[in-house]
Amino acid sequence: MKKIYLLLTLAIPLIGLAQTNPRKSKLTGEQHATLQAKKLQLALDLSNEQATQIKEELKKQREQLSKRKQKRGEFNAEERYTLHLERIDRQIAMQSQMKNILDEEQYDAWRKIKSHQKHKALRRGRSLGRQRKNEGHRLHRN
Repeated sequence: MKKIYLLLTLAIPLIGLAQTNPRKSKLTGEQHATLQAKKLQLALDLSNEQATQIKEELKKQREQLSKRKQKRGEFNAEERYTLHLERIDRQIAMQSQMKNILDEEQYDAWRKIKSHQKHKALRRGRSLGRQRKNEGHRLHRN
């Protein structure tokens, strides 16, 4: 009976490690941009021309994101500060592009969508941050 308990205690964590993460998608940057543009077209009732302009902007954004991900590493305070400034500048540029592409009603709806996404990400980030923090403490205790 002890052997069965031992096997179960070893097997259950291994089964958990073998599971794939369903949140990780295997889509390319262009596929992400297309999906996001289609969702915006549906939500904001965009014309085809507006949808293609937004898709192009989102593709540019995805390309820049992939370049930045390749440069990941340890940064000092000055580098982190410049990265934050660059991110804010990109957000301002995207906001002005969307203002040029969309009419006033669509722009207001887009701002509400972005606000909702931001709050959702913050909630998710906080919960993930707590989980990572707790996991880190558990790992360092042993």
